[in-house]
Amino acid sequence: MPDYGLCYASDEEHCAFDVADLFENHPRFHEIQEIENQLYGLADWIDSGEADNNPQFPWKEFDKKGLELTKRLSQILKDIEIPIVYCIHYNNPRYAEIREIYVSDKTIA
Repeated sequence: MPDYGLCYASDEEHCAFDVADLFENHPRFHEIQEIENQLYGLADWIDSGEADNNPQFPWKEFDKKGLELTKRLSQILKDIEIPIVYCIHYNNPRYAEIREIYVSDKTIA
């Protein structure tokens, strides 16, 4: 989860907006759009400043939702075999321990 603007994803060239548009011909396009909308919601939550100003920010809840969405996206896009990575936000206390979680559709029960 990048830490600037309402960007929820990045590619090799940094921030990527409207990622669903890259998959408009994918048979599960509407599911990708739904996930994208929810990821934008998480990005908006970070962009609101609450994470900066609230020492009790619910990072566990935030990461749980973000990782769940990332896993769903990985499962949907498994047919094109691109790596999907969930990044811990730099304000998250866990950031010192772990910065990225590589997600595979095999991790979904």
